Amino acid sequence: MVTSNSKPDITSEPKEEEIRVQLNRIIADSEFVRSPKIARFLNYVVEETIKGRKEFIKAFTIANIVFEKNHNFDPQSDPIVRVNAVRLRRMLRHYYESAGINDNIIIDIVKGSYIPNFYYRKHLQNQTISNYDLAQTSSFPSVAVLSFKNDTNNDAYNFFADGITHEIIAQLSKIKEIVVIARFTINSKEDDYRNTQQLRQSIDVRYILSGNVLIVGDKIRVFVELDDAFAYANIWTNTYSRDYSISNLIAIQDDIASHVAVSIAQPYGVISRRELVQLQRTSTNNLTAYQHFLHFYQWVLTLSESDHLIARESLEQAVIIDPSFSDAWSALAIIYNAEYQFSFNPLKRERDVRDLAYEAARTALKCDPDNARAHYSLVFTRMARAGTRACLDEAEKAYLLNSNNSLLIAIHGFRLALCGEWERGLELVEQAIVFNNSHPDFYYIPFVINYYRIEDYESALQEARKINMPAFFWTHLILAPIYSEMGDTKHAGFHSKELIKLYPGFEKVARYELEKWDIQSNLVEKILGGLKKTGLDID
Repeated sequence: MVTSNSKPDITSEPKEEEIRVQLNRIIADSEFVRSPKIARFLNYVVEETIKGRKEFIKAFTIANIVFEKNHNFDPQSDPIVRVNAVRLRRMLRHYYESAGINDNIIIDIVKGSYIPNFYYRKHLQNQTISNYDLAQTSSFPSVAVLSFKNDTNNDAYNFFADGITHEIIAQLSKIKEIVVIARFTINSKEDDYRNTQQLRQSIDVRYILSGNVLIVGDKIRVFVELDDAFAYANIWTNTYSRDYSISNLIAIQDDIASHVAVSIAQPYGVISRRELVQLQRTSTNNLTAYQHFLHFYQWVLTLSESDHLIARESLEQAVIIDPSFSDAWSALAIIYNAEYQFSFNPLKRERDVRDLAYEAARTALKCDPDNARAHYSLVFTRMARAGTRACLDEAEKAYLLNSNNSLLIAIHGFRLALCGEWERGLELVEQAIVFNNSHPDFYYIPFVINYYRIEDYESALQEARKINMPAFFWTHLILAPIYSEMGDTKHAGFHSKELIKLYPGFEKVARYELEKWDIQSNLVEKILGGLKKTGLDID
């Protein structure tokens, strides 16, 4: 299935009767039968297009007719159509990579539109080179997922190996920072591609994911490995062992596929960490838009003012190189917001930096209306104006769009906890930690503050010792009062001095800095009181 953002260049289209036959074949597939509203969504947009009424295919009309929303529906505040459009595209891709792999008629809905395209597979075969071109020209890392091998002595388990391959592709395809090479573009010669070097020569792909399935007794084992095709090196392996029964095979597929996708492709997963290392070895005079974007991840690791400056300049350059780079605009919105939120590298501007942050987030959405990160960055910028509490409902909707992105889950949980939603906030941050063991250290900060809040200073200190962010002034902002409440004047004094070294003049704006985060007033007073005990002259 074509994954580009433009309609393939074809010479003829299928007839109406052929399209309807194909539509009925798709919605009769088991996955669509289990999702009647998605089937209804597809049926509606296909029929409207066939009848020449493309102009009526809008988020508002889809919400009214398919999802039975009333006339007050607002597509900007309610993402139901966008969310289900993402799901529909994924289900179509899955269908054409499995049950419909030999179907001659392709129904495709490209990103940024709800209007379907129809074309013959023979024309698609002429277009599949675009998948290879995408791997060659995109600044994003590319991944080819090979069919997982069934190493049992029973061909009946081929379905499980195929199923886990499909599900991993589906999970990876949700992640916008990688390019997933469509399976059907390589599987016809896949036996020739088992050797990394051969595949590297056939397709200019950076990473290759492969695996094997083995069932021994009541255990099912899945071996997964990721190779760097450029370096001819294996960079990640994992073995998943699960209790085997016929009734839980689908659940096992989903669980393992989700873990693989998060481990290798989410922020601070195997691929982004490797790309960050490579970035340190690359001349800054010749960076791609994606490499400029990686400086955002570097800043999140340290939350230092110096890395913030580099990230801001890099992201501004990234959106010049690629003005349609939605994730770069989203990251730039967060960086602009951090200029206000942390008082990092403020510039004298005619306009409030929060307005720039909001405009960057809006641009991210215009570039890609389905980008879940863009939706949350927009909420994040609104919080800077209205406060966290005023945006909780909107933030929760954005979280649901990002429920597999550990970084955005952690940010959402962080904000919720600080504004008083401690149970829900800490639960989300804990979830983000489980999702990604290589997460940034700031994930622990809300746990530290919570223990400080309930006066369990030993536990607060234990959590704080997990944070290795010495160039982030909040590290010392929370450690100084903890030590002062414990009567450790030596360490309290050290961290208060480090705080002032990183943020000269903090004493004059301490209350303002804390209140920016919508922190409960009694907690603000407790933190300020702890800082005063260290000798700081807090206003």
